[in-house]
Amino acid sequence: MYADSSLKTVVLHSFQEILVGGTTFTALGSQELSIRELTDYPLICLGRETMTFRFYKDLFMSHGVELEPDTEAATTDQILPLVKCELGLAFLPETMAQESIDKKEIVKISLKDNIPKRNICLVYDSRHPVSSAARKLRKTIGDINYGEN
Repeated sequence: MYADSSLKTVVLHSFQEILVGGTTFTALGSQELSIRELTDYPLICLGRETMTFRFYKDLFMSHGVELEPDTEAATTDQILPLVKCELGLAFLPETMAQESIDKKEIVKISLKDNIPKRNICLVYDSRHPVSSAARKLRKTIGDINYGEN
């Protein structure tokens, strides 16, 4: 995604997503799948209007396949329960999935293809003054220099 030159981006947190499935997919935990092979399985994804959907759509296209999820969730926290209910495979932030993997409620599935790390970013317009609410947010998440005097 390209931003207007007046838009500034501050990376707040980086994270890695992993592929997971319910316990009916335990056999896949000992295999290594390609992105192309994922089209043979039911997929759970965030809705088409999200940046996450666009990220995975582009990733799948770079491997010559179309992303066609069987189930779409409105928020990331809805995906884990859908995986646990055996509705399909899904990509989740590793930290979000780890406890359920440790409890053997879901399985991690290895991929032959690399999933790039993702970032949570704060984006702001340097042409406009920062509101008091934005200043409070900055204090909450840490001291970020907005280029203010």
